[in-house]
Amino acid sequence: MRTSLTKIAMMVRNKCELAYHNEDVDREGIISSNLCGMCAIASFALLKSFQKFGIKSVRVREGYCMSMDHCWIQVGLQIYDITATQFDDINDKVYVTSVYDGNYLPFQVTRKNYHQFTRWPKNQRPTVKLTRILKVEPCEVI
Repeated sequence: MRTSLTKIAMMVRNKCELAYHNEDVDREGIISSNLCGMCAIASFALLKSFQKFGIKSVRVREGYCMSMDHCWIQVGLQIYDITATQFDDINDKVYVTSVYDGNYLPFQVTRKNYHQFTRWPKNQRPTVKLTRILKVEPCEVI
């Protein structure tokens, strides 16, 4: 199952990069080469993609990664982070690690909707429209 999740995650990452280059997202504060500033948007797109494929127990986590505000996806005891390339030590476009990785420190309270990101800069907040553009549908996976 991990391989298929990684494949879906890579497809969402590729769509995020393409959306940046096509100007489908507000590019202010987002760095194209590593998607810094796009973690909430990318994480919600990945969440919706995983749900579309019937993946259970998936959720967006918000917290700190390497002392920075950050978002990622948790599936069971695994973390899937498609914007981890913004951190100097991580080069994998789809970074998969354990929830026990000490670099990922989630906040204790995690809401299950877009509203938890109201304090984030406006151009970094996930929206329903962006999530629809970026999610991967089952028919796209060969």
